[in-house]
Amino acid sequence: MLLAGEASGDTLGAELAEALAAADPNIDCFGAGGSKMRQAGVDIQIDLTEHAVIGIWEALRNYGKFKRFFDQLLAIAKDRKPDAVVLIDNPGFNLRFAAALQDLAHQYVGQWRPRIIQYISPQLWAWHESRAHEIARDIDLLLSIFPFEKEWFAERVPHLDVGFIGHPLVDRYPDPSPGKPGNPPNLLILPGSREKEITRHLPPIAAAIDLLRDGNELNISMVLPNENLAELAKSVSPGVAGWNLEIGNIAASLKKTDVAIASSGTVTMECAWFRVPTVVLYKTSCPTYALG
Repeated sequence: MLLAGEASGDTLGAELAEALAAADPNIDCFGAGGSKMRQAGVDIQIDLTEHAVIGIWEALRNYGKFKRFFDQLLAIAKDRKPDAVVLIDNPGFNLRFAAALQDLAHQYVGQWRPRIIQYISPQLWAWHESRAHEIARDIDLLLSIFPFEKEWFAERVPHLDVGFIGHPLVDRYPDPSPGKPGNPPNLLILPGSREKEITRHLPPIAAAIDLLRDGNELNISMVLPNENLAELAKSVSPGVAGWNLEIGNIAASLKKTDVAIASSGTVTMECAWFRVPTVVLYKTSCPTYALG
């Protein structure tokens, strides 16, 4: 059983599913994810990527919907009893799901006990060190993509099994060498992968580009993950119709850009990997900002 709740997790899940299928074609993968995981052969029961949110207020507003998804996935796990459950990033949802899975498995002592794996360690070293003990209680194997994390967890919860597997960007983009500088310069816009990110980020980005273009010649490109967000972007900021708009294939765009404006998230790591100087932004709701 694989669970991914965001666009970046969907990519990771698809890569994992393809690798598992190559290792053993008889492995049955099912769970929650998005279009990439579905294309990789995963039996997607719920597409969580269509409902991804960031922020305390946004999560509270959608609590009923996510509780319904949570209960549905738990029922699916109970019915299909997978040998392993791989929770891909998305710690706000997945760590709670791990705890619920443990409670569920206790009802089947001696009959069913799935191995619970968290793929991508939550960045507790940056925001919530105390949760390391919760992870050690509920997770059987934690897969880390940064080398220092293994030692960090060993110092705090030495009984937790942590494996450093390397960063997926290294395998996904083995040649990050940049292309030649553009003339005029190429500016890449990466406003996010969620509807709220597009509606919040594009207006100030478009206004900034108008200022940048005052007396400067620039080639403006924007990459979005799907056509639906592209149509939303055009309605939010009509000026983007004059930009070079691309769907997916961010690597090709990063190779030919000189500088980027990007939403905070996984994509900023991709910018760094391709050595692209990047201005990072994130605009959240007023209630989430007030709640800290």
